[in-house]
Amino acid sequence: MNPQLIQNHLKEYLSSLHILNEDEINWGSSFFKIIILKKSDFFIKQDEPCLLLGFIAKGMVKAYSVDHYGKENIYCFGIENDFVTILTSFQNKTLSTKNIQAIEDSLLLTITLENLNLLIKKSTNWEKVAQHIIQKEYLEKERFLQLFHHQSANLKFRNLIKFYPFLLTRAKTEDIASFIGITTRTLNRAKLHFYQKE
Repeated sequence: MNPQLIQNHLKEYLSSLHILNEDEINWGSSFFKIIILKKSDFFIKQDEPCLLLGFIAKGMVKAYSVDHYGKENIYCFGIENDFVTILTSFQNKTLSTKNIQAIEDSLLLTITLENLNLLIKKSTNWEKVAQHIIQKEYLEKERFLQLFHHQSANLKFRNLIKFYPFLLTRAKTEDIASFIGITTRTLNRAKLHFYQKE
C-alpha cells in the first residue's frame, strides 16, 4: 500500500471539482487519514456516533439500517470517488441510525468534523467543497426516490441497469433487491423479463 498513491485519488477528485487551487488541495488533503476496511468491516455502526467523513479511494460500501425483524434496508451504495458518512450523525454528533459496511476490501481517506471545520474556516473554497458533498447526497436521495419509489419491478430494474450498472457485477442479488425495494424472487423475474425483451 502506497499512502501517496491513495492520497492522489483524493487530490485528483478535488481537482476535478474546479473549486480548490493546488495549494488548497495539498494542504487540505493532509488532514485526511487512511483507513483500511476488509470486506464486511464496518465504517460506521448503527446506534454509535458517526465521527468521520470518508472518501472512497478503492472499494465499495453499503449504507443500511436494520429493522426490528433483523432485515437490512439498504438505501445507498458508495464506490470509488464517493464521499460517505451518516450526515445528520456526523454534523450533530448524534447516534447513527444506519450502518456503513464494506462489501469489498476498501481504502478510505477520512476526516473528522473538527478538521473539516478547520478547513472551512481557513478557506471559503473548502466551504464550497463541503456544500458540494452535502448537495450531492441530497440529489442522490432525490434520484433514488424518482427511480425506485412507487415504480413497477420491471421499471425499477431498467432504472438500475441505466443508472447503477456497476451493482450487477459488484453487489449481491439480495443487496440489490433490498436497495430497489423488491424481493430477490421479484428481482430475478424482472431481470429475466428485461433480457428476454432484449
